Amino acid sequence: MFSLVVAFTNWNLIQAAPLQFAGLDNFAALLRSQDFWLYFINTVYFMLGLPVAIAGSLFLAVLLSQKLRAAVIYRTLFYLPSFTAGVALIILWKALYNPSFGPINAFLDAMLEPIRQFAETVGGWWLIREQGATGWLGGGSEAPPWLSRLSEIGPPEWLASTKNLLGLDVEHVRMVRTQWGLGARDAIIFMGIWTAVGGGNMLLYLAGISNIPPELYEAAEIDGAGRWAKFRHITWPQLAPTTFFILIMSVPTARAVLQMTNFLPGALSAAGFALDSGNFCRYIRGRDTRTPMAHSSALFELRSRNVIQTHFLEH
Repeated sequence: MFSLVVAFTNWNLIQAAPLQFAGLDNFAALLRSQDFWLYFINTVYFMLGLPVAIAGSLFLAVLLSQKLRAAVIYRTLFYLPSFTAGVALIILWKALYNPSFGPINAFLDAMLEPIRQFAETVGGWWLIREQGATGWLGGGSEAPPWLSRLSEIGPPEWLASTKNLLGLDVEHVRMVRTQWGLGARDAIIFMGIWTAVGGGNMLLYLAGISNIPPELYEAAEIDGAGRWAKFRHITWPQLAPTTFFILIMSVPTARAVLQMTNFLPGALSAAGFALDSGNFCRYIRGRDTRTPMAHSSALFELRSRNVIQTHFLEH
């Protein structure tokens, strides 16, 4: 309530000027700020993992609702990450994402090795062609750039990289080709999906499926409906209220996952992610004391307290 009131005034922590009603000026200033849109885009980017996590929870719930042997054991195994402490999960994923000896990069490196060998082989043929031998590629004094890129392709650096799947720039609201790839933001999204798929959402879907009247499925079977038809016309519509509830509750859950990045120094320093309002962080760090505290309150009210590049805070 206090933040809501302050958002419409010129109040700041120093309050050198008399308290005055500012109307929507703070919100208008935020909408004109490039930093605000940078935080907003980062928020939307992190939220891209929510549909995948919800779909995964629904898939597991439907699978575990079937008559399977040891179904209780499977449910327990999938729900185990929810019992594990957040710090322990962070340590686990930090080791998995290690670019030097992490198992994820080891697997990806083995998958990319044939591509590198192919690029090197084709590059060798290209050089032979330039030396006068007969070749099937031909043309040009040097191998094309794409061969060089393929020969140097490797697994991502994950928490030590600012790259992302959309190629979002670090400091500006734009897409840059050099930023395309996998980085810390994607690593955090994957971690959040893994944590959420077998958690409380799965249990909510299991509870919702158990409340669906079996007579509906029996009538569908009599009409000759298959598994997909039963899911599309019975299971999914009956789970609509549950899905809506999960979608609403997943937003703060996703933010809780982002808060665990405080234990990921690689993601915070190298990729530059910190959690909180940009203006508030700047005020606390003492960089921009001219920014009214009301701007931070307005930003909080817009629910844009989000990832902010540590580059802005430390330089």
